[in-house]
Amino acid sequence: MFFYLSKIIAIILHPTHLFVLLLVIFSLLSFLAKPTLPKKKKLLFSIPRLRAITLFLTVIVGFNLVVPILPYYAVRTLEHRFPQPEAADLNPEIIIVLGGWQGAGASFTSPDAPPISSAGDRLIAGLILAKKFPQAKLYFPGGLKMDHIGASEDEISHATIKGLGLSETQMIIEGESRNTAENASYVRAMMDDSRQGQVVLITSASHMPRAISSFKKEGLNPLAYPVDYKTNAEEMPWTLVYKQGQTLMGTALHEWVGLMAYYITGRTTQLLPAP
Repeated sequence: MFFYLSKIIAIILHPTHLFVLLLVIFSLLSFLAKPTLPKKKKLLFSIPRLRAITLFLTVIVGFNLVVPILPYYAVRTLEHRFPQPEAADLNPEIIIVLGGWQGAGASFTSPDAPPISSAGDRLIAGLILAKKFPQAKLYFPGGLKMDHIGASEDEISHATIKGLGLSETQMIIEGESRNTAENASYVRAMMDDSRQGQVVLITSASHMPRAISSFKKEGLNPLAYPVDYKTNAEEMPWTLVYKQGQTLMGTALHEWVGLMAYYITGRTTQLLPAP
């Protein structure tokens, strides 16, 4: 139930969908508001008040789609919470690369051309570390299949590894989990309890707080290796930001709502974990 509800909410919170939804609600409230009706005692959630709130939210969302100041800082707060470690600090026994780097399953037309999404940095970072540390096992959790006619995450992972000619003995692909909480649960179940070495977790920087918190809930304490940054730790690069309103707002809504949902439903024990 949680999985399907989360996907429905994610569709609603897509920035353009949210903006259109707010416009529709505002239009409906404007139609229902009848100024000719006799004045009554003001209610906490009267139609005029709800219309004013909806208009305010519509303006805020619309403005930040064009000038994404709030989304930028909301994403930056998450992205730079966990620093990327130096190579000298790494000696992994296990490297976990979270899903999301796989492209749309419906566009997977050939095993020789697996689709890669904009989060492909996760895959690249994992493969680079796997080459530097050949003794480490590389875990690819995730079997999400959003389209019944398309490929799942694990099918794309298999095709990518085979296509690149990588050693399949070093790679472990898990194809049942569908979200971050399930990733953590399934990976923990696959791990040998006798392991003693370092566990490195790779995912997008904005997703790292929720990922770390999910793995901690399962009794693991991996070293964060964030990639796929969308913000700058120093200052806001206006030449890039003005082009990314939808991306930044979508990421900010997805991750902050995700953090709260995971915490409220007990999928994590920390709302915003620290290094």
